[in-house]
Amino acid sequence: MKRKSSSLNWIYAVFTSVIGLGLIITAYVYFLVPVYSNHFFSEKFGLHEYRGGRVQLFDAKTGKGFGPRMEKIFGAWENDSMTVFVLHDKRGYLSVNSGKIIVNPDYQYAWVFDPETNLAAVVKNDSLGFIDRTGLWKIKPFMKYVKEVNEGFDFRFDHEHCVIRLAKGKIGLINTEGKMVIPPLFAAIEHDDGCWRVYSEGLYGLYDSTFIVAYKTEYDYIDVLDKGVVCSKGDKQVFVRTSDLVEFPCFNGLGQEFDEYSDSDLDFSEEYSEIYVNNRIGILSNSTGKIIIPTQWDSVIVLSENVFAVSLDGYWFVVNKNNQMIQ
Repeated sequence: MKRKSSSLNWIYAVFTSVIGLGLIITAYVYFLVPVYSNHFFSEKFGLHEYRGGRVQLFDAKTGKGFGPRMEKIFGAWENDSMTVFVLHDKRGYLSVNSGKIIVNPDYQYAWVFDPETNLAAVVKNDSLGFIDRTGLWKIKPFMKYVKEVNEGFDFRFDHEHCVIRLAKGKIGLINTEGKMVIPPLFAAIEHDDGCWRVYSEGLYGLYDSTFIVAYKTEYDYIDVLDKGVVCSKGDKQVFVRTSDLVEFPCFNGLGQEFDEYSDSDLDFSEEYSEIYVNNRIGILSNSTGKIIIPTQWDSVIVLSENVFAVSLDGYWFVVNKNNQMIQ
């Protein structure tokens, strides 16, 4: 009887040991073995992904993981040397080149660094400000961050200025010192060839490079070209030349606007030839061999002996044989 009991105890001990070993192996596989490895995080490092969604950097040569397991590590933006990571639901920055944490995870939200100003937006205690690459405040928190209003909004400097959206949803523009250079009165602000186009209640306006109102917010659309501004209002569209603010008519496409210039009796192929320089088009007089329309247009159409339709950036203008716009 004792021998039988001893045998049962031995079997039970072996059984429990096997179960325990199985549990240990299962736990090891579940918690310690990555389910996926991304080898393309950077030149030196990859990312191990574990069950539960945690990630960890690993050395690309040895395959050995290092550092804490994090909720997320974002890919570097435009070959930046730093990227955002999430640990314990807080954001910080680590070096893509060394794998070391550069800025501790102290922030509720964090954006990528702008390569021109080396500033990044962060949110701490529900307030938004900007830090440098060492984590020092360059623009101290100045506005309340409201997730319902600002989620998905990109607080990032561009051309040394940053478009911001305040708690009530209105948009303004700040410089690198945190000064508001365009008041928060608009639904959208965008940079356009040195100027800033603003939008509100279906209409557009324009601030110049010194942040003075160049055109009030009363146009259906405003477009900044190389030598002037196209303003559209209703069925009227004009090109305002920057040098002297003289207005010239322009059009979105060829149509009835050019009927008064047409001359079907003229053989254009004998009078003129198209010339191309750096993908720009001009017109050459076959009789004199001189360029009468410089190679500065996207398209040129001969309308009559001395009148031409020319296009630039999608807009059409009427010029004479001296390349002067006709009012």
